[in-house]
Amino acid sequence: MSDEELDDLFRRSAEGYEPPFDPEAWKAMDRRLDGKAGAGATLRRWLPVLLLGLLLGVVTVWQLTENAAPTVAPEPGTASKEKALITPPTELPGRGDAGASITSPESRLPASSRPLTPAAPASPQRSVSAAPGPAATKATLAEPLKSTTPVIAAQGPSIKKYSFGNSVAPLAAKYKPAATAPDSTTQPTEAEPDEPYQEKVFLRNITLALVVAPDFTTVRFKNAEAVSMNAGLLVSLPLTKRLSLVTGALNATKRYNTNAREYEPYTGFWDGHHIPDAIVAKCQVLDIPLNLQYVVLARSKHAVSVQAGLSSYLMLNEKYTYRYGGPRPYIRDLEVRNENRHWFGVQNLSVGYTHQLSPAFSFGAEPFAKIPLADIGAGRVKLTSAGILFKAGYTLR
Repeated sequence: MSDEELDDLFRRSAEGYEPPFDPEAWKAMDRRLDGKAGAGATLRRWLPVLLLGLLLGVVTVWQLTENAAPTVAPEPGTASKEKALITPPTELPGRGDAGASITSPESRLPASSRPLTPAAPASPQRSVSAAPGPAATKATLAEPLKSTTPVIAAQGPSIKKYSFGNSVAPLAAKYKPAATAPDSTTQPTEAEPDEPYQEKVFLRNITLALVVAPDFTTVRFKNAEAVSMNAGLLVSLPLTKRLSLVTGALNATKRYNTNAREYEPYTGFWDGHHIPDAIVAKCQVLDIPLNLQYVVLARSKHAVSVQAGLSSYLMLNEKYTYRYGGPRPYIRDLEVRNENRHWFGVQNLSVGYTHQLSPAFSFGAEPFAKIPLADIGAGRVKLTSAGILFKAGYTLR
């Protein structure tokens, strides 16, 4: 008998062999396997929760130690806007406190620019009373006013002489004491605060982020053994000051182990077949998330946010290995390419922390969990994932 015939004989014998099946023995084996898992399985099951609690603890400690926000100093010049300046009238030299003197504006000009006016003759004593008020004073001219401007001799009878009576009245009306002005000028007015400038946020300052996310991929969060890797690009589109839309694409490798009870491509798939002891899967998946991110807390360069949404799984390549035990253990392989699409079939939940390195660059970490809403892959399993996402972002301004 040739080697090929011998191999064919063994193959037919192995395929046609149906070992006796005792359900109680299988249940006993399951209990022993569960007992061996022990604390290690419990630790792996609660690892995502512990990571999330650790991140929240770090944020809480940072909040307690954060210095108080600096107060905004008032803008210079505000006090000058709120108070009206009152300038007292200028007294003529040689007068006492008995009355307030009225000074001609021409006397304040330099000698070279003063107009030349004829000398005014002496006139009777006159008194000018200011308007009534708390600060009003009575201006009394104790003697006739004398002009302080240069005098030019009259060249003819056509030169007109100006009397004091024609000039005092308009001067008194023009130079009333400032205290008699209306209340709107004497009382300080409150400056109306300027309305803050509202910067437009919608679809401004778009952020691009490179992400790497190791995780544990399991079936129903059981038997977390192999670490899977995810990497890709995410885009954050601001909708409001705190709310953003996050999407992108990640190339994910899903590695997990399961058993025949969880893996069932269709009802009755294992009827009449030898049931494998374990199934090992390695799937290449394109993960397309669509999430809403809300900033819960923002202080200076630090921010804490929560995120929720849905992911679509495009199964690019699926490899399944069936492992059979017994006296002569063997394996069988199954490969599926581009046959399964699960649109919005996975729910995303995460809590993230972001640190702003500069106005453009940022770094963050984000514990996450993925919960299936549909059966995933060729085996129609409840594929779950939990891990932590690291991201480096660049903001387009």
